[in-house]
Amino acid sequence: MTTLFSAYPLPSYFSWLTRVWEFITQNAAKPEPSPAERLPVELLLMIFESLIPQSHDVRELSAVTASAGVCRQWRRVALATPALWTYVTVNPSLSRKKNQENRYDRYIECLGLQFKRTESNLLNIKWHHSGEVYDDGIMRVVSAYAPVERWRSLRLMAASSTKSPRHPFSMYSHAGFSHLEELYLYGQAPLPQYFAELVERTALDIQYLEAGVVYYCLLDQLLPKTSKRVKKCKPSLE
Repeated sequence: MTTLFSAYPLPSYFSWLTRVWEFITQNAAKPEPSPAERLPVELLLMIFESLIPQSHDVRELSAVTASAGVCRQWRRVALATPALWTYVTVNPSLSRKKNQENRYDRYIECLGLQFKRTESNLLNIKWHHSGEVYDDGIMRVVSAYAPVERWRSLRLMAASSTKSPRHPFSMYSHAGFSHLEELYLYGQAPLPQYFAELVERTALDIQYLEAGVVYYCLLDQLLPKTSKRVKKCKPSLE
């Protein structure tokens, strides 16, 4: 009985086996691409352009992340489109829950990933400050990937607190809001003097200023130059 081993010397047998395997892998039936993967590039770009967030509405970011999970091609496009990720919400209190020790580390990781995806685009920051003592983790990520020079808008949600922690913007006292166009101030917590001075001194391109009832009544004291310089200044009922 003739077998492959007897018909071919051992080196020739392995050479033949290699060629057979290459033939099988090259000619194996490939799965049909999904309808989403067959979309023309122009149409796909139009879809993602319509998904670019215009606010900090969580539903807008959810639409972006959902589209990134449709297929590999959509994910590649989403991750390669910095404008999809420029609305960033910093809210450490969301990550601090009982019985979830790794939740905060995961939050820091996701925050860093979103900042990286924005590349060099201007950022729209919504910052919730509820009296937390900010550790080096969140401040290190923001400092490394989101310098204030890149901030186009800032929504500061400063809830009242009996604590006196380090304010999240204390590390930026020597920086500058060189691209800040919109500033929103909400809450009841005292606005640090150095932050007000930083806005007054460096936010020279600001065009819109909106404040809650408490801050709006104090604008002439807190931000006298800025409130006069902006094109539009309005109170908000928060």
